[in-house]
Amino acid sequence: MALTKIGKEGITGISNSANATAITIDSSERVLMPNNPVFFAYRASVSPTNSIIVFNATYGLNVGSHYNTSNGKFTAPVAGSYAFTASTLANPVSITRINFRQNGSSRGAQARLDGGTLGGYAFGTIQVILSLSKDDYVEVFGTTDNGSTDVYSDSTPFLTFGGHLIG
Repeated sequence: MALTKIGKEGITGISNSANATAITIDSSERVLMPNNPVFFAYRASVSPTNSIIVFNATYGLNVGSHYNTSNGKFTAPVAGSYAFTASTLANPVSITRINFRQNGSSRGAQARLDGGTLGGYAFGTIQVILSLSKDDYVEVFGTTDNGSTDVYSDSTPFLTFGGHLIG
């Protein structure tokens, strides 16, 4: 690590071994870590059942662009512990399930939403903490028990996926 500058503006850069700015402390004493991945994505339309859900937009939060809105994958830029959350809405005619997949394999919790048995919509959120190696990826898989109903969302984005590096 190398220190770039200390002045009344704060510490303007601490570089890592690749000579990239790893930490900045600004004049308001905010610690900024431009390579600390964080994202929050959504999908404002239905997603095909029995498939990876592609959250095709972000709420303007995708630090480092490690979440890919084209394929639905978050790829870890560094090894560490990451926290993830996902939410969905089950429509009234089906039971909906979502779970996290790490490098293609199911990991952690599964949410089961019984929209079909309750006769109405059911909303649920799941969370997981995963230990990832650099270049591991995480995605959300969605399915419905009747196999023909899409995983529900509409212009109010009920399908969301977010995550961040813990350390």
